[in-house]
Amino acid sequence: MAPAWDLIDLDSYAYPIPGTDIPHFAFFLSRGCPFHCTFCYNQADPERSHWRIHSPDYVREQLGYLQKRLGLRAVSLLGDNPFAYSQKGQESIQAVAELGLRWASVARVETVGKEFAAWAKQAGAWWLGFGLESGSERLLRMMRKGFNLNQARHCFECLAPTGISLEANWMFFLPDETEQDRQLSYALMNELYRLNPNSYCTHTWFRPYPRTPLWQRCLELGWKPPGNNEEWAACSADKSYAPFSPWSAGQSNRLAWALIALYRYPAKAPGFGPLTRKVLQWRLHEGSFRLPLEDVAVALWRKARAYRSRSHRSSQGRSLIQRPGG
Repeated sequence: MAPAWDLIDLDSYAYPIPGTDIPHFAFFLSRGCPFHCTFCYNQADPERSHWRIHSPDYVREQLGYLQKRLGLRAVSLLGDNPFAYSQKGQESIQAVAELGLRWASVARVETVGKEFAAWAKQAGAWWLGFGLESGSERLLRMMRKGFNLNQARHCFECLAPTGISLEANWMFFLPDETEQDRQLSYALMNELYRLNPNSYCTHTWFRPYPRTPLWQRCLELGWKPPGNNEEWAACSADKSYAPFSPWSAGQSNRLAWALIALYRYPAKAPGFGPLTRKVLQWRLHEGSFRLPLEDVAVALWRKARAYRSRSHRSSQGRSLIQRPGG
């Protein structure tokens, strides 16, 4: 059944790809996921393990309409796992390519090889996201991710010649995670960027979801789940909720900023010079986030900027006063 597009203010849902003027729309392509990651909310409901995807004809019809109505040139294909079954995913996405639309989607590490990479480039992919989660083989097994580190390396290496932008998401502060596990993740982040300079990293803190396998492990470790809606509301990434972090909330936030500066912007983070990056790299290597070095650096930078701004205005004022006929 087709959506009643006429009942929706479609113009409010179309927006340009950030940093461009390319008209863009987010479109749900698939539902559910047949895999069994132990941290994932899909594990809480057996129905969500039932994977389904829109047919090529449906995709062609609906996106064709939206393309004419909104002048679309690109689309984000949403769903927990559009490439759960790679061949079926490719068939539906090929319909997007036939419309001449560029597309972005998430994919599975173990499905990517040279053949997939060549197809994705030909079919118009401009962004692919992957849930790598950890550089520790032990934690990947615990999470039942279904791939190993060599497959992750192979995936990023195969996609390097395509120029497609790659996002690797990482998860920290899992139960039973050690500092050694985190060091393995930092090392793999660096290695994947060397293999594919078109890639960057994002991160999240682990949060326990009810009725998932890791929920039970959290209870075994003594974690106390929220008791009311207000406490649940505090369990958000925005509030830096990380029940298994070995550090305080402030120290965990400093780790977050280090990860953003070094790996979200691996070439050059805005406002972070070479010296600051060396300090952040030392922080990660030593696992030391107690002293608020970044907080002091930001405060000093802001004071210096304000001083330069006042000095500039003062010099402008003097030049106006001294100017003949002023």
